[in-house]
Amino acid sequence: MTQPGREVWDGPLLGWGLIMRKLVAAMAVSVVGIFPTFAAQAVTLNITGLPGIDGLNGVGAAGADGGPGGAAVAITPANVDPTNSATATGGNGGAGDTGFAGGNGGAGGNASALATTTAGNSSGLGTAAAISTGGAGGAGGTGSPNGNGGAGGNAASNAVVIGVPNASINSTATGGTGGAAAGSGGNGGNASAQATGIATQQVTITATAMGGNGGVTILPPGTSRPRRFRTPFLSSQQDSV
Repeated sequence: MTQPGREVWDGPLLGWGLIMRKLVAAMAVSVVGIFPTFAAQAVTLNITGLPGIDGLNGVGAAGADGGPGGAAVAITPANVDPTNSATATGGNGGAGDTGFAGGNGGAGGNASALATTTAGNSSGLGTAAAISTGGAGGAGGTGSPNGNGGAGGNAASNAVVIGVPNASINSTATGGTGGAAAGSGGNGGNASAQATGIATQQVTITATAMGGNGGVTILPPGTSRPRRFRTPFLSSQQDSV
């Protein structure tokens, strides 16, 4: 029976309508399964500069200088992960070679690391760590005069955590060691460490910067360091008679 203003479908078409409803429902369930929600992960970067090329032997001429180590820059990209880490290590300088005059060692590569976190984990904690180490200077070659050691690479680190309930930040920078030489050892690299934390509850910050050690002076074979004589201590006190 047909009511006024209403159409009623019966017969085979009604069966197809029920089948299509079931198919659509099944497809909706399948789509939900195709796009699962992934938990936030950690971003870790490790960048190392290329080493410098060693100098060539003078072969009757002055020894060639070592090439500089490559710079390293590590910067975490923008993301929503609660943990970000960036490590940069400058390449070591190449060694100077032997000749009439020894070649100088190449400078160590500079290193720069930046890690930024703007989201917390399920406990509201966001962490960032930036670690940079300058490359070591190359050794100086022997000759007359001897070559000098290369300077150590400079290091800069910066770790940032903002917009989270709790923040933990670690920033460490270490300058590269100067290259050893029979001439003058190379200077150690500079270091700069920065750290920033903005949180609604608690912030823990560690920032450490340490300059690199100067290069050791190596004495040529058959030589010795000059002896140092200690001056005797003379007392101004006089014995009474």
